[in-house]
Amino acid sequence: MIGTTAVHNNDLPGDVTGDAIADCGIGSKVFGGGGRITDTAPQRDAVHVSYPLDDHRWLVNAVTVVSGIPGGSSSITAFAVCTVP
Repeated sequence: MIGTTAVHNNDLPGDVTGDAIADCGIGSKVFGGGGRITDTAPQRDAVHVSYPLDDHRWLVNAVTVVSGIPGGSSSITAFAVCTVP
């Protein structure tokens, strides 16, 4: 399951994206998950948090480790591995 994407631009080290969430849907269970970061120079990000939000959703966000000033950007997209109980 591919979830939402959080985007940020021109950030300083330590800045954190908004949350991206993948939702397996009611009646399914989240078995695992993670996030995929896409960034453009000079900005570089790393996964900040990645965990199950509840029984059927996975949450991720990213933190800037190399400044995105000037002109850098990044996004993180959540994904989840879903099962049907």
